[in-house]
Amino acid sequence: MRKIVGVLMFGLILLSVGVVSAKTMISGIVYNGDYSGVVGGANVSISCAHGEFTNVKKVVSLNDGAYSVSFSESGKDGCNDGDVVSVVAVKDGLSGSSSGVVHNDVVGSWDIAVVNISMVPEFGVVVGMLTMLSAVGIFFVVRKD
Repeated sequence: MRKIVGVLMFGLILLSVGVVSAKTMISGIVYNGDYSGVVGGANVSISCAHGEFTNVKKVVSLNDGAYSVSFSESGKDGCNDGDVVSVVAVKDGLSGSSSGVVHNDVVGSWDIAVVNISMVPEFGVVVGMLTMLSAVGIFFVVRKD
C-alpha cells in the first residue's frame, strides 16, 4: 500500500511540474542555399514576438545543421501558441532567415515551432554599389529611348 501511495504521489508531483514548467521549443536545420547540404557552426538568433515583448535567444548549429532553444510559455520572456518566431543564421559570408508560428501542445505540454533556414551568400559593399550603379545606368538608357 505504501508503494502505491508513493508512486501516486510521485506521479502527481511529476504532473504538476509538467504543468508549471510548460515550455516552447523552437528547432530546425540550417541548410545551404539549394538544400543539398547542412551548415554546422552557424550563429543562429531566434526571436519570439510574445505580446508586446520580443524575446531573443542565440545558439550555434550543430555539425548536422540542427539547432534548438526553449522558452517558457508564460511571463514577459515567454513564447506561446500563435506567437511568431523569426530565425536568422550567419556563417562565413552566408546568411539566411525564415519565420514560423508556434503550435500548441504538439508533444505533451510542449508548444513547438520548426523553422528551417536556407543560407545564401551575402552581397558585399562593392557588389551592392555595382548593382546600384548598373540600375542607374539602365534607367538612363531606357529614358534616352
